[in-house]
Amino acid sequence: MKRTKTTPITSFFPKRHHNDDAQSHRCSSPLDEPTEIEEPQHGDTEIGTSSQLSKEPILDRLTDFDVISLPHDPGLRRKLTDFHINDRDIIRREYVRRGPCQPRDHKFPKTKRNFVVSWFDKFKPWLEYSKEKDAAFCFVCYLFKSESVSGGEAFVNGGFKTWSKTDAFNKHVDALRFITLQGLASRGHDESDESLNQGNFLELRKTFAKRDSNVAQALFDKKVPGNCTLIAPGIQKQIGSVFAKETTKKVLEELHGGFFGILADESADIADKEQMALCLRYVDYKTGEVKERFLGIVHVGGTTSLTLKAAIEKLLGANSLTLSSIRGQGYDGASNMRGSINGLKTLIMKESPSAYYVHCFAHQLQPTLVAVAKKNVDCSVLFYSLATLLNVIASSCKRKDILREKQAENILKALQKGELVSGSGLNQEKGLSRPGDTRWGSHFKTILSVFDLFPSILDVLDAIGEICDGSELVKVESLAYTMRTFDYVFIGQLMITIFGITNTLSKVLQKKDQDIVNAIALVDVTTNNLKKIREDEWIAHMEKVTSFCQKYEITVPIMSDMYVVPGRYRRGKKQVDNLHHFRIDVFLSLIDQIVQEIDDRFDKRRRDILIFMSCFHPRDRFSAFDISKLVRLARFYPCEFSSTDLQHLEYQLGNFVEDVQVMMILEFRESKRSFHEAC
Repeated sequence: MKRTKTTPITSFFPKRHHNDDAQSHRCSSPLDEPTEIEEPQHGDTEIGTSSQLSKEPILDRLTDFDVISLPHDPGLRRKLTDFHINDRDIIRREYVRRGPCQPRDHKFPKTKRNFVVSWFDKFKPWLEYSKEKDAAFCFVCYLFKSESVSGGEAFVNGGFKTWSKTDAFNKHVDALRFITLQGLASRGHDESDESLNQGNFLELRKTFAKRDSNVAQALFDKKVPGNCTLIAPGIQKQIGSVFAKETTKKVLEELHGGFFGILADESADIADKEQMALCLRYVDYKTGEVKERFLGIVHVGGTTSLTLKAAIEKLLGANSLTLSSIRGQGYDGASNMRGSINGLKTLIMKESPSAYYVHCFAHQLQPTLVAVAKKNVDCSVLFYSLATLLNVIASSCKRKDILREKQAENILKALQKGELVSGSGLNQEKGLSRPGDTRWGSHFKTILSVFDLFPSILDVLDAIGEICDGSELVKVESLAYTMRTFDYVFIGQLMITIFGITNTLSKVLQKKDQDIVNAIALVDVTTNNLKKIREDEWIAHMEKVTSFCQKYEITVPIMSDMYVVPGRYRRGKKQVDNLHHFRIDVFLSLIDQIVQEIDDRFDKRRRDILIFMSCFHPRDRFSAFDISKLVRLARFYPCEFSSTDLQHLEYQLGNFVEDVQVMMILEFRESKRSFHEAC
């Protein structure tokens, strides 16, 4: 076989020409001029692609001398893409080492509008100036701008020279700052010129332009470069990211490396991805003010305690914070958060033993009562029927109208019988509100409304049953039957009593400016009242339930008879009489469970920490300042207070409060004297 002639491999590479002219000795390095590419000589035509390969520029690697000789002036630089891909990071590091080109001593050309040297301080991290082109450049854009991202070329290639338009950039920032602060979407559904609503950001720009003609000229003048309008979605996101970084930087400056507490909660976003938000609570080292600031949101792959701990540790580490600096934790009451064995608070306390856990007061009582009540099988029937009732009646406007009509009829009958008194503001129309596990008093209000509108609701269910069929009819009849049982009335009235006792504590915990001492005292009052109901109010409760049942013709069982579960049979359940079931299994059991849960969430250690910390309140010349309680508080933090420190702390606190009180008295006398002199 005849052997085919091959083309040597050197024919595919360009020859490098060494020029000895004066341009090779320029300060900007020989790489400032494009390398000349010589077409290689081809062999046989069997290699069809050799001519195409030879037309691609082959970039030479830089030497150390070439790197040192890179021009500092942005107007003389070549694009990073003109260099070999393996040399680009070397070039970036070299320019980062030099910093942006900011010739402050340069005599800028005097024209009608010219570059101002103070802009170097205003836009210090990124602004550059080219003596060669008398133009401004973006240092960061040159180093890191992706070729796939459009826009911003005016600050990279030709330079920016429209010196009269610099205020327009501030208006862009103001608009985005406002939108970010309010949590609004910057982009609109239709941002075209013909759109009547281009979105929050563009419409806010128009508002700025209407109020200031200079801004209007800067934003909408046809002379403004089209590639420098700063309205691209990517640029908006970058500015928003800068806001976030600067805000976080300010938070860390206020923290100043001190101790802090964390507040965390997780929830699924609109894309059904689990997200965890983390907040810091700390004392500003300059002002002494307690602040609570949002740190960030991070995606978590699950809600296990180990996953959440890893996410918190990663977010803190990204901001140069550690778990060892945590001195407090606040979460909701979920078991993965507050578990005593493998809960999140336990895992963090292993890293920082003084990071004491305090349940979030804003979610403290309502979920406790509802969650514990639902653990009782008989009580869960009540809440299930409430949800069904709202789905049957409150989900239809027509059925709501029927409820209003039946309510008006029953009020009229009660007035005729003398059971109600007429007058201004009396006998107002009532409705059914849907309860929620995280809203204060929602279940209390719903149960009160159901029993207040009890006859009207039964009439509505009967009316609905006459016009529906199928599964809807079964649901309505089952609900009407359940509401006409002694079990339903007994548990409903018991929950009204429990919610009524805890309502005051709920309102106190809901306040933004909480009085911690008063709140802790109300916890004791609430548990004592529940215990009193347990011990002394059984007969009174039975009389109230019996009276309600007789009024609406509901059968009252004989307490000595065997208890029968209404509408269902429980296999293997021990047979007991009605008295044992309603008194022991429901009344006493439910109250005991709620009292125990409240005690667990407000345990003695947490109560002591909160009460002791309230002694720092400076109100009324430190009237709450209690040295003995503060010394006891210091014992909770052995890492910060040694045994020797504790011995001296009592005397130091005494000197401190005495000094502060004397200073306050002197300031008061001075202000009083100044007031008299002014008068």
